[in-house]
Parts: sequence; C-alpha cells; structure tokens
Amino acid sequence: MVPSGEVVRTTAKNIHYTGILLLGQHYSESPLTHKQMKNNGERPLYLVEDAHEPIISKEQFEAVQQEFERRRVISTRWNSSVYPFTRKIVCKHCGTNYRRGRTGKYPFWGCGKATLERKAACPKSVPLDEESLMKTCASVLGTGEFDPDVFKANVDRIEVEDRDHLHFHFKDGSKKTVELQNIWRKTYSNERKKQASAYQRDRDNVRKLGKEKPFSRVIKCSTCGGNFHSFERKYLDGSKERFWRCEHPGEVTIRNSDLEKISCEVLNMEEFDAGQFDESIKSIHVIGKTLKFEFRDGAVTYRHYNKEVKKPCRKSQ
Repeated sequence: MVPSGEVVRTTAKNIHYTGILLLGQHYSESPLTHKQMKNNGERPLYLVEDAHEPIISKEQFEAVQQEFERRRVISTRWNSSVYPFTRKIVCKHCGTNYRRGRTGKYPFWGCGKATLERKAACPKSVPLDEESLMKTCASVLGTGEFDPDVFKANVDRIEVEDRDHLHFHFKDGSKKTVELQNIWRKTYSNERKKQASAYQRDRDNVRKLGKEKPFSRVIKCSTCGGNFHSFERKYLDGSKERFWRCEHPGEVTIRNSDLEKISCEVLNMEEFDAGQFDESIKSIHVIGKTLKFEFRDGAVTYRHYNKEVKKPCRKSQ
C-alpha cells in the first residue's frame, strides 16, 4: 500500500522519526478541567535525544525542513498579496493555519486541519466570516475600514480559540483578546424573521384561496410529532386518489375524501369548504385510529376512523 501525500508530509515534519522525542508540546490547563492546551511557550519543552532507533536521519530531516521553508516562502510571495489573512490566523487548539473557503458567495476562514481532513480532526475549531473578521481587525487597529497594509505592518498573528476569544499578537510584542464582531448575527436574524413572516402570510393566503391542499401541515402524528404528507395512487382505469400518511411505520393511512367528509361532519358543512376549514381548524392529531380536531378557539372534538386502505390492483402477468 502506497502512503498518501499527507501521510508522507506528516512523517517528514515529525521530529520523533529521527529518534528524538520532544516532550511537553501539550499541557493540561487545569487539574479540574483536564483541558489539553498547545504549548506555545507557556511551559518548558524537553528534548530527549537517541530515545529510540531513528527511521529518518537528522541530515535528511533538516534538508526536508529547509525545502518546506523554501516552498512556504514562495507560496507566501504569491498569495500574501491576494489574501491578507494568509498565514496570519492560527488555530489555538491544533496550531494549524486557517485556510480561506467559500459558502456560496460568502468567503470564510477555517482551521486547515478541520478543512482538509475532517471536522473531527479539530472539533473545537470555529470558522470565521471574512467580513466580520475584517470589521474586527479594523476596530482593533483603530481604522475606519479594514486596511491590509496596516494589518500586515502591525499584526503578527491571530490565535483563534473561539468566536469570543480572538488573541491578537502584535509585532511589538503586545497582545489583545477581543470578541468577533459578527456583522451577520443581528442582520441575518431580522432578515430571516421578515422572510419567514412573509412566507407564512403567503402560505396562509394561498390556503385561504383554496389553491393549496387544505390539509397541508394540519394533520399531525401523535407518535413522532411530524406532519402527515400526501401522495396519489393511480388505478388501472386511470383514476387517481389522494391519501395522507406519516413516514413513521405503523401509522394509519387516510383518504383525502374521507378527511373532507369527516371535516364536513365536524363543521356542519354540506360541502367541504377549504376557507371555512382553515378559519376553524387549527390541527388534526392522529392517535391510532382516532382523529383529534383542535379548533382555533380552543375547543376539541374526536372522530373515529376505521376504513382500511387497500393497495392498488396490479395487472396480471
């Protein structure tokens, strides 16, 4: 089996394969929480030479590190002018640089380990919206708008613990911890509320006009709490019939025509009227073979449904 490129890169960057052990790379934050933290100089590191038989010689390891550094410089030369946050944002949990991604038309920055491998590789990492990140940097640096040149000249790196703790490390040695100024949190919430309200009004208006199936989102399953969904059956004579059922196994299947007849009985209607039904009935809960009608004024009535729905006939071979 040929190892993947990622396995080779990981092996080439791990000093342990040279027979040297680097101890103390992680430490426990507290004896109470036992939270593991990456050691970025807060605690001493211990180097143990000739701890075991090496797989890679020290000369090869040093040569590979020099090649990695040469390629990093070339990559930085090409990309730093495009994205000012490249190699500037570091995940505090795993030490990996953040990478730029895109969700639709909105760019974001996420932990490289979680992005390239999987979320489970760094479960505590959080993605950052680029516009919110720019606004936060502008606020920290005291500029009205985000200035890439000012950012590069003053900020050495940003360590991301979570959205409430962005640790800015400046080139003069000072540090500052701030909260991400999420520009989408309030705007998105209000916008979504308006869209949801408008959508609900449109749905209600369509139902009142009778252009939509009047039992949609009205029939509830008492077992799983979900809505009943409609489907059609086509018979050999070309006729069609609509039914309602829940995806939960074992639930009763109800004919649409029977629902209309029972609703007429409950509401004292000679013929089924979708508008009157919508104004009067809030929901219908299916409890076994019992239909519980809940009115909008709070009243409740029950009806029994025991008609068996047979499978459609198939043509004989």
